[in-house]
Parts: sequence; C-alpha cells; structure tokens
Amino acid sequence: MDKETNITICCPSRGRPDLAKRMEQSAYDTAKWPDKIKVKFYLNDDDPTLDQYKKHNLRDVDIGPDRSTVMSWNVLAESEHSKMYKMVGDDAEFITPAWDLIFLDQMLQHPDGIFAIGTATGKKHGMEHQTCPHPTIARQWRDALGYFWPPQFHHWCLDSYTKDLAVAVDRYIFLEDVMIKVKKITQDSTAKRIRTSSIQLRDEWLYNKTKECFFPDDVKRLRKAMQ
Repeated sequence: MDKETNITICCPSRGRPDLAKRMEQSAYDTAKWPDKIKVKFYLNDDDPTLDQYKKHNLRDVDIGPDRSTVMSWNVLAESEHSKMYKMVGDDAEFITPAWDLIFLDQMLQHPDGIFAIGTATGKKHGMEHQTCPHPTIARQWRDALGYFWPPQFHHWCLDSYTKDLAVAVDRYIFLEDVMIKVKKITQDSTAKRIRTSSIQLRDEWLYNKTKECFFPDDVKRLRKAMQ
C-alpha cells in the first residue's frame, strides 16, 4: 500500500457528539487498514455541544460557521487526497468487517474510477430499491464532474442524483453484503433544522431542474472519463 489515504469519510455533525464518536470508532474498528482511512468531521462554531465533541477527542475536525451539509461534505472531501471518498451522517455505524477492502476491490474492477457505491443500511426500503443515501465515489469521478457531490443542493437529493448518474453510465454498484447501518434520527434539534418543508421542496425543485438542464452534460463527462 502506498502513502495515499485509501478512503476519506466526510461527516458534518451538530448536536450529536456521542453519535459522531460512535461512527468514527466503528469505521476504524471494522476497517481492514484503519491507518489508511480518515474520518473527517465538520462542526459548527455555534454548536452548544461543541465542548462535548472536544471531550471525545475526534481524530480530525474542522470547525467553522454553520453551513449546508452539502457544502460541508464537498469541502471536507476537497481538503483530502484519497483514492475514494464517502459521505455519511453522524448517525451511521460501520458494521461489516473489512468494508474498506471491499470498496477498494471496486477500484480494481473499474480502474477508471467512474462508479458510485451504495450499501445496505438496515432499512427494508433501501435494500428493495438499492438506494444510495451515503454514496462512495473515487477521485476520478470528482475530476470528471468538477465536484464530489452535486453542490447546488442544501441537504436532500444529492444521493439520488449521484445514483442516477451512476445508473446512466451503468456503473452503480450496490453492495448488499456491506452494512453501514443508519439510525435516521428525525426528532432532535439537528434533524428539525433540515427536515423542513421549505428545504425539502427547494432541493426537490433543484433536483428536477438539474435533471432537465444539466444531467445529460454530466453523463457525457463521466462517459468521456471512462476507459
């Protein structure tokens, strides 16, 4: 293995220090090569629970002003040089041993790096529809599109758009045997900040407009990057 980080896990978090620590620990504990992955957090400087995060001694943290989760996922990814990148929420928990090795095997099968990975989350709907709530991509995907995850959204729909692109170029990989469990918290103060009808309607409107206006160009960029 070379010195390059294999996988960077990007996670904005607010008001959930215990869950953030659980997610981080589960990722390192189950990785085949824990020294070759990085879990990186973005925390808000106005978070009332910031001191509790600090007590958990998270390994890699950026702290700054409140901003959209999509911006945080992208900026965290842009700050690291890795083979692959995964966006997660702080409610995720890595269950499957050697999940990083399984992800890296996809790079061997698709060395051009044009693919998106989805996994089991513990939700029946997700398994039946092979959803992609926390997509994993390679650096070549970002280089082809100019972004890791579509930056126009605030929080919603970027997973659907990423999966749509991967399906369009026949490179969506659903790993049903890999479990990254998602608790999906809906009632705490953090969830209520983003689970508003205005934010959801805005992102759904943007999703439809993006599919109409920009999707064909993004597909062309991905196809051009494919070997």
